[in-house]
Amino acid sequence: MIFILLFLRILSIVVPMIYDLLITNVILVDGYWDFPYSGSVLIRDGILEVVSACRVSLEAREIFDGGGLYLIPGIVDVNSLYDSTDSEGVPGITTRTLLKPRPVEGIHTLWLQDYAAVWKSSVEGERDCSFAEQEIRSRLSLSVSEGVRGISVDLSTFQVSSIDEAFHTLMAGIASHELVLLLHGSDNEHTLAVLKPIIASAHTRRPRVHVACRRQKTAGEGSCETAISSLVADAAQAGLEISCDWYPHRWNISSLPQTVKQLARVPARALGLDSCGIIRSGYRADLVLLSPDETHGVQVHRVWTGGRVVPDMR
Repeated sequence: MIFILLFLRILSIVVPMIYDLLITNVILVDGYWDFPYSGSVLIRDGILEVVSACRVSLEAREIFDGGGLYLIPGIVDVNSLYDSTDSEGVPGITTRTLLKPRPVEGIHTLWLQDYAAVWKSSVEGERDCSFAEQEIRSRLSLSVSEGVRGISVDLSTFQVSSIDEAFHTLMAGIASHELVLLLHGSDNEHTLAVLKPIIASAHTRRPRVHVACRRQKTAGEGSCETAISSLVADAAQAGLEISCDWYPHRWNISSLPQTVKQLARVPARALGLDSCGIIRSGYRADLVLLSPDETHGVQVHRVWTGGRVVPDMR
């Protein structure tokens, strides 16, 4: 037995390890450090094995030249690439919520479910409220069985008047399944007005809530950032499990490291995804290759999830 172990040890030294993919010549914004740096990553079995700021000479079955573009962690938030001109098609995410057409099964992990996907069929046609509530419960159970960790709600399309019993049922279901309710809004009066009744209801239903708000172009008169932050802070003080994070208005080179942390690492933690959101050894190889543009926002060039390329859905 000792000789077998010794032989295997010698074999591992003599025979170099072959990796699946080497991505080289990229600027890494890894979600951890506060500055970008030139580097390479090696991937094996869907996991980041080596993340290096040095030239990597290890062998890989496939070598991809990133062309000096930016490589960031995969974004688990369906509303993250908010400056895109094609918000429903850009695959710069690691969920399949808004990808069209539906990607090949097994490539994506359904971590985050868009509220519209749970709600849409429950309100179409002439249906009574009890039927809608029953269907929401059924759809939530199905989503949980598929691995969903949270429900995403875009507050910009959410009306105060639509916070009815069906939505209360949704929050109760989120709490009972131990999911996260992610609320996306902006620094404006509408977000503040919609948040108030939702948070009031959450005090009764007790879901975990993460509020993600985008700052306006310029701060000043009409800003609701202080009021929104205070509303969330007061709810947390009162015992609600709630957090709030602010995103910059637009991607740019100077703000990219902090932006990536907010759009990748923070949502991953909120969803309990401990192996995602950072480009470091041992984490899932969920990666987005992009080029920030001061005029047009972000251009996504390629996306990998679990080390596999996501087909371009745009």
